[in-house]
Amino acid sequence: SVYAGTDGPLYAVSRAGLYRSLSFDEQPVVIDSSSEWREVVCSGSGQYVAITKNVDSVFEIYVSSNYGEGAVQVAAPANSDYVAMSPSGKYVVASFSGWSQYATAVYPPYVLAVSSDYGGNWTSVVANFPADTYCQSVAVTDSRVIYASSCAYYAGLPDEGFVYTQTMYRSLDFGQTWVVMNTPLAR
Repeated sequence: SVYAGTDGPLYAVSRAGLYRSLSFDEQPVVIDSSSEWREVVCSGSGQYVAITKNVDSVFEIYVSSNYGEGAVQVAAPANSDYVAMSPSGKYVVASFSGWSQYATAVYPPYVLAVSSDYGGNWTSVVANFPADTYCQSVAVTDSRVIYASSCAYYAGLPDEGFVYTQTMYRSLDFGQTWVVMNTPLAR
């Protein structure tokens, strides 16, 4: 993944590691050469960074308050493979998509958790999210508004296989309640 702060920092993860460029025209440098990084997001200034890491098929979240340097694992819910950060970096949202789970139609208790202290402490809000869906991706603002994209899978006709609906949600109270923003799109 690639993520750019509004003030110039650019972060990227690949099988070769975690990269950072402090300006849009600077050559990126390797901060960490681990091949397990999955996704990276940062605050607008780029000072605060959250990164997901896949360790033996278990996703973990790491945060840094120093432009990606010295990222430490935080006590976020296990298997958080997606993460979003507000422009200030103060608000962080983690979710687990369960993408590999849909083929068996076994839905584990998905992760949807929020932090209001730069990723230090987490509160689960998954019970508040609509049932029988999972959060595919998230975004969060400094006013604690969360946007979430979700999918719901169900068995279609024999020649269709699995069918899913894509829905956008918004929470104006940091994940306590959710409203549908669109008519669900079936695929």
